[in-house]
Amino acid sequence: MNKKCSKCKKILPVSLFGKQNQRKDGLHIYCKSCHNRLQRIRRQTPEYKIYHKEYRKEYRKRIINDIRLKYLCRRKTGHLAEDGIIKKEPCCICGNKKVESHHFDYKNPKDIIWLCNKHHNELHQYLKNN
Repeated sequence: MNKKCSKCKKILPVSLFGKQNQRKDGLHIYCKSCHNRLQRIRRQTPEYKIYHKEYRKEYRKRIINDIRLKYLCRRKTGHLAEDGIIKKEPCCICGNKKVESHHFDYKNPKDIIWLCNKHHNELHQYLKNN
């Protein structure tokens, strides 16, 4: 099967076009070589460089804040458990005694459920997919 590139106007096999799910046929309008050439040119513009630098800076700041919040919450939960304010309970699904705490909200270190490693991983997979 062939397709015409909107940039170079050549008729090429569909294997030379990248995927783009938003399009009806599921393929880019440009062939891979034209698309790559256009992307290289776009990345050289000063506007792109400034935007990309600012975006990376904001992203890094957001990620560091998330990691810091998680760390502080886990640390606080550990202290609460050591002081006896929070008691470890068996896994709320299978009853296994070897458990981990799961936080639904890292702003509240007391709001946790106890899960074994298996069910904790399954919960994270479920939350990731939904």
